[in-house]
Amino acid sequence: GAQTLMVDDSSFDRCNRPGWKKMKWQEAEDQRLVREKRRRGDREDLTNEEQKAAKEQIFNSNEAFNILSNELYTLQTEMTQGIQ
Repeated sequence: GAQTLMVDDSSFDRCNRPGWKKMKWQEAEDQRLVREKRRRGDREDLTNEEQKAAKEQIFNSNEAFNILSNELYTLQTEMTQGIQ
């Protein structure tokens, strides 16, 4: 009863304090920036050439893996046939 009312009053007062909305906005913005950085994959750490290559990538990682796997398989089968 009375304690719940006090908690409700204090949270209501907190929301009306000067700077509360800015503080909540900053918190939400910080979380958004963290999500954005994760989504980009920390590209700030890459050199300009690496960033350019990442943007101009022709194949996605699954396609690149399949291409390299097929090439490796071809090399392995050619080498084992040459040995026999």
